Amino acid sequence: MRRKHQPYRRNDGFWSCSVCKWKFASKPSADNCPGILRIECANDEYKTAAQWRKLGFEPVDIGDADATSHGHSSKWHYYYRRDHVRGLTKRAPDAGDSAQ
Repeated sequence: MRRKHQPYRRNDGFWSCSVCKWKFASKPSADNCPGILRIECANDEYKTAAQWRKLGFEPVDIGDADATSHGHSSKWHYYYRRDHVRGLTKRAPDAGDSAQ
C-alpha cells in the first residue's frame, strides 16, 4: 500500500523519509518519494515479479509492490518480498502433449 511522503531531519544533518527510508542532502519534495520502501537493487529478500517467476513463484498482488528502486533509464523497478509470493502450480499437460 502506498503511503504519503513523511520527510524528517536526521541527526547527521541529512533528510530522510519514514516511508521510503531514502537519504537526501536537502529537504525532499513528495515527488522524490515512491510511497513504499526504496532499495538499491534486488536481493535475497526482494525480487522483481519476473525474478520470482523464474524461481517458480508469483506475487500475490502484482499492483501492490513492497519496495522499489530507480533504474538507470529513469524507470522505477518494483520488488516483492518472499512472504508476498505464492508458488506457481504446474500446468496440466494438454492432450497433445502425451506421447503416442
